[in-house]
Amino acid sequence: MTIATLNRQTIAKLPDGEGLYWDETLKGFGYLCREDASGAIRKSFIIQYRFGGKQQRKLKLGDANKLNVDQARKKAEKLFAQILLGTDPQAVKEAAKIEAAKLTFAQAVEQYLQMKAADVRPSSLRLAELYLSGGTIFPIAA
Repeated sequence: MTIATLNRQTIAKLPDGEGLYWDETLKGFGYLCREDASGAIRKSFIIQYRFGGKQQRKLKLGDANKLNVDQARKKAEKLFAQILLGTDPQAVKEAAKIEAAKLTFAQAVEQYLQMKAADVRPSSLRLAELYLSGGTIFPIAA
């Protein structure tokens, strides 16, 4: 762990290999170099913070090959502002992931009908489809 002023020049001068470098001007903003399973060095920008007295959390801002240090610093400043205002960015990210994974009613009906297609007669399947997706019993919100 090294503390330095993170800018384009200092990042370019950093040695190859694993390491964690913290910015001395923006507390909690860092540059992480780590070796993955294939042996390649992955470089990314991170923030580290505490929220609500809980343990420290780390959040990856982005890949250093796709994001320069100035962009990462601006993103970190926005996230630190959200933390000060009472929003946990990690919890927001996890909630969005859970919400995206939820099954909608229409998707559940489609899966159910596909599963039942092999088990029931075509007329029964047609009635089930009409009942579940016809709009009479379960109206489709527009």
